[in-house]
Amino acid sequence: MAGRPAAFDIAPLSAGQPDGQLTAALAPAKPATPDPSFGWARLYDGAAVHLQFRRYDDLPRRAAALFDDLRAAPPHTLLIDLRDNRGGNYTLPREHVIEPLQNMPALNRTGRLYVLIGRHTFSAAMTNASDFRRETEALLVGEPTGARPNGYQELHTFVLPHSRIRAACSIRRYRFDDASRDAIYPDLDAAPDWPSLMQGRDNAIDAALAHARTTG
Repeated sequence: MAGRPAAFDIAPLSAGQPDGQLTAALAPAKPATPDPSFGWARLYDGAAVHLQFRRYDDLPRRAAALFDDLRAAPPHTLLIDLRDNRGGNYTLPREHVIEPLQNMPALNRTGRLYVLIGRHTFSAAMTNASDFRRETEALLVGEPTGARPNGYQELHTFVLPHSRIRAACSIRRYRFDDASRDAIYPDLDAAPDWPSLMQGRDNAIDAALAHARTTG
C-alpha cells in the first residue's frame, strides 16, 4: 500500500482445516493441467509448454506421453515446474526426462529450457534440480530450494524400545553439489511478491518467458 495504513477483515479458517489451504490460496495462479501431479499445458498458442511436475508415480509412462506430445508439436519453450515437488525416486527423471531432453537439441539449449524451483522443492526434487543444471542447458528460475544439496536423506523409521514411540531419521548422506551451500540457488531470481499474488501473476513463469523472448 505504498506506506499507507490499510484495514482488512480476514475470516479465520474453519476448525480442523489444514494450513495448506491458506498456502494454496496465496500461491501464484498456475496454468491448469489435466493431471496436477505430472501434467502439462500449452501456453501462447503452443509456443510454450508448462509441465507441472509434483509426483514421481508412474513416471516412465507419463514422461513418454509428454515427449510424444513435444515431438508431435515442438514448442519454442519448455518450463519444468518443480516448485511443489516434495520428492520421490530421484533416479527416475534422470532416465525418463533428462536423457530424452539431451536428445532434443531444439529444446535443450539456452533460452528454450527452464526449470522452476522454490521453497517447496525438497529431497529428490532438489536433487533433480541439480541434475538439470549439470546435465542439460536448463536455467533454474525462481527461489532457492527448500533443501540442501549435501546432507542426509533416505528416511528410516523405528520404534524406541522402552517408550514404544515411533521415530524417524535420515540414514544416508548424499552430496549433489561441490560447494557447501544451504540450497540450490536459481540462475534467475523470481520470488513471489504481494502485488503479483494479488493479481494472480506467477513471477517465475513470467521471468522465464521474458528471458526466452530475448534469448531463445
